[in-house]
Amino acid sequence: MRALTPIVIVIQAAATIISMAVAAPVDPNGAQSALEKSSVIHMLPPCPDKPNCVSSLASAASDPRHALAPMRFGGNPSEAWDKLRQTLSAMPRTRVVEDTGDYLHAEATSLVFRFVDDLECVIDRANGVIHVRSASRVGYSDLGVNRRRVEQLRALMGN
Repeated sequence: MRALTPIVIVIQAAATIISMAVAAPVDPNGAQSALEKSSVIHMLPPCPDKPNCVSSLASAASDPRHALAPMRFGGNPSEAWDKLRQTLSAMPRTRVVEDTGDYLHAEATSLVFRFVDDLECVIDRANGVIHVRSASRVGYSDLGVNRRRVEQLRALMGN
């Protein structure tokens, strides 16, 4: 076991360096964007380096192949969330597997090969938007299926 100790130390040091590099830059005046203040960014993982994922948290400037706009809503956030849940439940081969009131996870199954994609939504009540991420679980390309799914959802939501 003694031979493993230096390896463990190196791994811990690397993890610390990586976590420091990934941390958001700190504004010396303490200012934060609305997105940084909300927990939205922590609930939806970033897209992997594959074209089979889209996310409204991806930057259109630095990550255009994954980026899309969040869904905007006016009025009561709870009503918008209820409409989202009802709309997803009515979509073919789509089932809601988790709904906490602020986070929703649905699974969409492809017609022919029965591949399962994950669709995740988080409501940002303060900014009047629902952030969305849709990603394939397997494979490299989805031939645009996830982007079309989100755009279909957006249209059904009247967005």
